Amino acid sequence: MFKQAKLEKLSEQITAMGFHPFIRDGILFVSAEYGDDAADYYGEFRGGYAWINPKLEDLAKKNNAFWEWQNPGCIGIFQ
Repeated sequence: MFKQAKLEKLSEQITAMGFHPFIRDGILFVSAEYGDDAADYYGEFRGGYAWINPKLEDLAKKNNAFWEWQNPGCIGIFQ
């Protein structure tokens, strides 16, 4: 798990990208429900496959982390 200071820094970076992050129970999540193109669980407009914005994928990669779907409405970043 990321330390709190790192979570806050990542949250600021994600906010600067125009997405909606939140921290809960020591995990940083990004909402997929704001219509800001952060993620699309159902992939209705992307061939039917779950999709995460490449900007978020790059951020995870740079931090030796990955995104995991918490539910259809949000993704969480994990090491």
